[in-house]
This record gives sequence, structure tokens and C-alpha cells, in this order.
Amino acid sequence: MAYTRTWNAANEASPADSDDRSAGAEKIRYLKVDIRERMEKDHYMDIAGTDADHGEHKQVTLRSGAAPTYQASKVIVYAKNVDGVAELFAKDGDGNEIQITAEGAPNAFASGTSTLFYQDTAPAGWTIKNTLNDKLVYITKGSAAGGEKGGSAHSTGTWTQPTHTHGIGSHKHDVTLPASGWSYVSGGEPGYLTIGWYNKAKDRTVKSAESVGATGSSASENTWRPAAYCCIIATKD
Repeated sequence: MAYTRTWNAANEASPADSDDRSAGAEKIRYLKVDIRERMEKDHYMDIAGTDADHGEHKQVTLRSGAAPTYQASKVIVYAKNVDGVAELFAKDGDGNEIQITAEGAPNAFASGTSTLFYQDTAPAGWTIKNTLNDKLVYITKGSAAGGEKGGSAHSTGTWTQPTHTHGIGSHKHDVTLPASGWSYVSGGEPGYLTIGWYNKAKDRTVKSAESVGATGSSASENTWRPAAYCCIIATKD
């Protein structure tokens, strides 16, 4: 906003000792207006408003500059340019500088932090880990807590089904055969009682077998893919 008068060294030197006393009252009125105009940038100072509200903050405007010297047992909030953009900073009583905003968002993560995002591109101020692709997420409590090491990529690991056995029981497979060209055979295999039919022309045996207690392990199809939500992993710059 434009001010009625410029506040500079000449303004502060007025009135001079040599000025007439009659000019003093006018200079005092000017001073009141000059202070109010400047206070109104961040404070409520409407002369037509409620006097009890005068001086309250409307906003806080921080001029970007160099980081201040810290003071013990105090926190200093200030603005500083980062890549040509004014960002909000704080300095604590130990002199630690904390960047509060970054690239249009709260700067809630320290540089080097990696995390999951449910989106296709990295947010501003983050870099996508483009060497990680088409993998499940393995949650760990961290090596320091007795788990797997956090941040390591088990991209070549083996995922297996839990070991289990089939209990004793029986089952039967029924097959419908053509009316001719087959001969009856019988025989046995370890753990099985086998009865079946043999096709001489095709050198093929069809069996009707009953289990008598054999055990075995399961197998999974290696092209199986679970339903999933696609996420990216990105690191704070």
C-alpha cells in the first residue's frame, strides 16, 4: 500500500529544533497517521472500527532474509529463500534450523525419508525410487527389534505355501469310457488299490483309484497374482 509520507531519516528528524512551535501540533498528527498506516499491514487499526480490537493481528508477514542467530531457551520463526522461494523456518534454543514449509506443502519429513504413496508420480519435493517395480510390500518390525532389516529389497526371495499334510481318507475319480476298444486291467501301486481299463490303440490307462492314507504337499501356480492397489515408493529430497 502507498503511505501518505515516506518514513526515512528526514521524517524522523522532523520537527527540527529550529522549527516554529506552531508546526509541532501538525507534526504530531502526521506521526499518528504514519504509524497507523504501517501498523495496518498486519494489525487491525481501522480508525472507524472498535477501539478494543485495535492492535490485533490480521496476519504475520515475514520478510525473507538470512537465518538469525539462535538464542538459548527461545524459538525464532523466520522466512528464508530456498531455490528462489520464501519458505518458513524455525530455529530452536539449541540452534537447530527446522524448515517448516517446502514447495507448497508442510515439510513434515526429514530429507532421505522413504515412504509409500497411493499415486502414480512422486509429490513435489520427493523422488520416486524407479528401480523398485512389481513387488509385494513386506512389513517388518526392523532388525533392531528382532525382525528383517528395514529398507532392504528382497526382490529375489522365495515365497512358499505353508507346509501341510493331507489326512487319511479316500476319494474316487469316475471316468466314462467308450463302448468298445478297452480291456479291463487291475494292479496295485504303493499306497493305492488300482482298478482300471487299458486302451491298446492309444497305449493309455485310465484308473479308478482309492487312497488308503497317502500324504503329500501342496503346489501353487506361479502365474497367480493377488488383487492389489498400486503404490510407489519415493524419497524426500
